[in-house]
Amino acid sequence: MNKTRVLLAFLISFSGLSYAQEFDPAFSAGRMDSISVPVPGKTAVEPATDEKASVKKLTIMVFMNAKNNLEMAGLYNMNRMETTGSTKDMNILVEMGRMNGQAEGDTDLDGNWTGVRRYYVKKDSDPEKIKSQVVFEQAEYDMGDYKQAVEFVKWTKEKYPAKKYVLILWDHGTGWLDPQQKSSEDKGISFDDETGNYIRTKQIGRILKDAGRVDILAFDACLMQMTEVLTEVKDYTSVVVGSEETIPGTGYPYDLIVGALARNPDLSAEEIGAVMVEAFKMFYEKMKRSAILSAVRSSKIDGLNKLAADFAKLAMEAKDLEALKKARTDTMRFDIL
Repeated sequence: MNKTRVLLAFLISFSGLSYAQEFDPAFSAGRMDSISVPVPGKTAVEPATDEKASVKKLTIMVFMNAKNNLEMAGLYNMNRMETTGSTKDMNILVEMGRMNGQAEGDTDLDGNWTGVRRYYVKKDSDPEKIKSQVVFEQAEYDMGDYKQAVEFVKWTKEKYPAKKYVLILWDHGTGWLDPQQKSSEDKGISFDDETGNYIRTKQIGRILKDAGRVDILAFDACLMQMTEVLTEVKDYTSVVVGSEETIPGTGYPYDLIVGALARNPDLSAEEIGAVMVEAFKMFYEKMKRSAILSAVRSSKIDGLNKLAADFAKLAMEAKDLEALKKARTDTMRFDIL
């Protein structure tokens, strides 16, 4: 059998693989009718002062770098989290950064402060104001420094411990760019327009290595669900949620996600990932917008990397451009919901 036939055989077997087939958590789409925004007063519980140090079922951490043109989106997302807020079983902590010279009109939502604030997110029914408790504040802060994310995660774990942790990295994302381009170093997440710094792809893994494992790592940012990114974090989390395409500026539907998790704080990591993806799908279908999100098992990344390496080796040895073009054309793609 010549190299071209070997390559075609490999391509057929490779395109037939579906890790999604075995990702079938109990909390499936059929049960997502309960994901609607909670009725006020039914779900959220005001945490008592002494609850801060108690071990809850779930802690959600959002590292929200709004020190750029996404400032208004950050304020909006924060307000959507307040539709449910923290509960007796769930903590929600947000570290938000802001700077001068960005969004106009934001003073109506949360004043015109700059620097960084950490919020313990509480429920409130005012869609025009952010009323959550500020638990930390600092005037100067580089949110493009991965060490700041490490410090936030460590701080949260110490003060708001839980059985499971979700970490959401929120901002612009660039994933993995063409290594042939001079701008290839500009790949990563959390671009701080005030300092000019950002978190490099390799540093995302350092965040989890230094701050400790989380159950779910999610990217509310464009272009981050790539094997190059997943390879950096695979040893430090069970599930990664993100998009290989761009994400609309409105980002995740935090009211739907937080509301569902407040009602179901005992969900496994895979079930939480399924909730996030299904809520995202429902939200953007209702808005009639194209959007992509997926949840990936970290334990599968090594196997995927081996297949990719085997494929690349065969492709280079075969030197059959037409076979590669045909394989690309015939491969299933996921461009829209």
